[in-house]
Amino acid sequence: MRGRSESRTDLVLAELGSLEDAIDRDALAAVCRSFFALFGLSVRIVGESGQLLADVHEEAAICTYARTFPKGRAACDALTTELKHIDPGRESLVHPCFTGAVYRIEPVAYQGRAIGRLILGPYRRPDDERARAEREGAPIARLLERVPELDRAEAKARLRQMPVVREDTAARISAHLAVMVQHLAFASHRALLASEMHIASVRESHRELVAQKEDLEAAYARLQEADQLKSNFLSTVSHELRTPLTSIIGYAEMLRTEMLGPLDGELRECAQTIQQRGEHLLQLISRLLDVGRLERGHVLLERTWLDPAAAVQTVVEDIEPLAAKRDVSLALELDQPLPTLHADPIRLRQILLNLIENAVKFSHDGGTVTIRVEAATIEKLPREGLAAALFGPPTQALRFRVIDNGVGIPASAITKVFEPFFQAESGSTRRYGGAGLGLAIVSGLVEAHGGHITVQSAPDVKTEFCVTLPLERPDE
Repeated sequence: MRGRSESRTDLVLAELGSLEDAIDRDALAAVCRSFFALFGLSVRIVGESGQLLADVHEEAAICTYARTFPKGRAACDALTTELKHIDPGRESLVHPCFTGAVYRIEPVAYQGRAIGRLILGPYRRPDDERARAEREGAPIARLLERVPELDRAEAKARLRQMPVVREDTAARISAHLAVMVQHLAFASHRALLASEMHIASVRESHRELVAQKEDLEAAYARLQEADQLKSNFLSTVSHELRTPLTSIIGYAEMLRTEMLGPLDGELRECAQTIQQRGEHLLQLISRLLDVGRLERGHVLLERTWLDPAAAVQTVVEDIEPLAAKRDVSLALELDQPLPTLHADPIRLRQILLNLIENAVKFSHDGGTVTIRVEAATIEKLPREGLAAALFGPPTQALRFRVIDNGVGIPASAITKVFEPFFQAESGSTRRYGGAGLGLAIVSGLVEAHGGHITVQSAPDVKTEFCVTLPLERPDE
């Protein structure tokens, strides 16, 4: 719909401000064209303010002739302006044209008040009515008085070409057309109301969404601040604990090794327990520090070219005592040959140690943990068509798989296992140990190397962690 004003339609009272506010101009023009084709009469629809809303006409021969002269053109323009602003009131009226023809002006009412008008014509009335009109002072001479330059014979000939319509017929035509316009106004008004109500609803929804967005942004900012405070607190506490804890571990080792004097068997065992528990606590504190660094992006990697087979074998050898204690077998499968890897050896060891240690810890007695290392690729883009030509081949990589047939991970926990402090099941801390930091650290270190980690698990059947690291980071 065109030419409508949002401020002019009262959504509460459902009142139409004016015809031009709501009418469908295309539909109105189509109706006027139909009437023109049917009756051969020009039709104009004017709004309450005088705005022309539809104009379907064919200029009469006498009008064309008169407009060729300055006075005739001025008279036609003045009449057109006058017609657009004549208020017929509640009844139709007939308005004379200086050519001797007439126009019929019909009010268009809606909801009990006039909101516009239609103008039918010009047309001539039949001889009997025309004769009466001429007796009342509208002869052809009047046209010549307004436009003296006109040729009388030419003017009469052209005037006779104008449509002849009985007044009662013209009244019925204009009345029917007015009803059609009223129906269009009704339909357009209802459509406008529905549209405005929808817009109002959308605006209210948008306002609510904006308010919710602002609340969420404020809550997110508070969460970020709280998370930063938490990270700072963990970092500070961890640093504060490391110094005295290192001293405790050192003194416990001195006692255990009898550097401060001989001890009996029971005291030596106590010193050994203190040292072991202290080292375990120091490892937990180190993990807290690692989590804080990873969250802040402060982990620096000291990369070097290394032999991945040797790195994995060293980790497996270190975990064999724990595996033997739990009656778990370790199976190492290496592709031959394996390419060298540009990585931080300490961080790579930390990744593998966490994954293999977890696999052993969560395995059933008599189970097997398989560590498989193989060449791989990282495909970030399509390998066919224009993309392959533009971006080149996939990145060469190494894939480390750690597979066990232990308790597994529930499907509901698969997407959360890499979150800090998350435990896959209630009570797992007491049964298996740990604080839920290992996998979060592994994930962060893998991403720092430019790789990715995935997990697949079927409880009590198989769990597989897969780490894929590029042989060399693309930005190096």
